[in-house]
Amino acid sequence: MQGRLLGLIALGGGLFLLADLWRKVTVTPDRLVAQGRVTRRSVDLSRLVAVGMSLSAKPWVVPRDGQPFYLRMVSDIMGDPDNPMSLGFAEELRERALAAGATLEPEAEGSTSQPPQGASPFFSV
Repeated sequence: MQGRLLGLIALGGGLFLLADLWRKVTVTPDRLVAQGRVTRRSVDLSRLVAVGMSLSAKPWVVPRDGQPFYLRMVSDIMGDPDNPMSLGFAEELRERALAAGATLEPEAEGSTSQPPQGASPFFSV
């Protein structure tokens, strides 16, 4: 019985680590889609009111009518088409949101800013 329990725990841990493979951010000309391990969030770029980069180099967004969230799957090491690098991601996302018709809050001084109230770095997408 104890061996079976340890096997189930190891299987659960392995599935959790494997779930990291489908985490990604996709930005189209009019939508932002963030796929986490378990949840998926999609928001029109025109509905964003703020985009920024935290001090820990994780981008965050604030939709007009929703909870702010971090985009933790954006890599800070290397990028590819499905998982872009965090360096320059927030600026690029701001430009795309403005092009889609969003009214964004003014950018904070410097390259990083404090995330908004309610954005949890641990329980975001």
